[in-house]
Formats: sequence, structure tokens, C-alpha cells
Amino acid sequence: MKTRDWLLEDEDPKLFLIQRGKIRWKRAKLLKKARTGKDSDMLQRISSGNRRNLAKVAVVVVVVAVGVVVAVVVVLVVVVVAVVETAAVVVVVVVVVVAVVEVAAVVVIVLSSLLLKLPS
Repeated sequence: MKTRDWLLEDEDPKLFLIQRGKIRWKRAKLLKKARTGKDSDMLQRISSGNRRNLAKVAVVVVVVAVGVVVAVVVVLVVVVVAVVETAAVVVVVVVVVVAVVEVAAVVVIVLSSLLLKLPS
């Protein structure tokens, strides 16, 4: 039988699998303890990666939503300019569009910074 890097020459590969199983069992036991409140620090360490992934997904969702809002506002601007060719209306619509885009950008920045700074 060929020896592998993680096995000693006289070590049985079945023993290695048993050891790996024990490690998985210990991790599962720690998770169970953490869920029951006996070791909340361990739960925080395990779930911090999940929270970071959730934060990234939330930021993407917010960015997509802002993009949709901006697209709708641009379409409305084009329709208003095509229907009413008054300069005052065009100026008001442009100011509103700029304000909406700026507010959306601030919301995205604040949400992303808050979500990514969750305790790890």
C-alpha cells in the first residue's frame, strides 16, 4: 500500500478516517453546545462567516434596487421631456433625479459599511 503524506508508514488508513470522523463529531458537539447557549462565543465564531455572506448579498440587493429606481426615474425624465418641452419642468426633473441618485448612493454606502462591520 502506498503511503500518503498525512499517514505514517505503519499507520492504517482506516485510523486516519476515524480521526477525521472524531474531528467532525467534536465540531458538531461544539455547534450543539453553542446553540443551547452553553458556549455562545463559539457560535459567534462559527456564524460570523455566514453573517458576512449575508451582508454581501444584502449589499448586492440594495445596489440592484437602486439601479432599478434610477432606470425608472430616467425613463420618466425622457417621457416628461418628450411630452412637455418647458425648460422649468426639465430643470426640476433633473434636480429630482440627482437627489434620488445621491440619496441612493448614501444608503448603499451606509448599509454596506454597517453590514460588513458586524462583530466577528
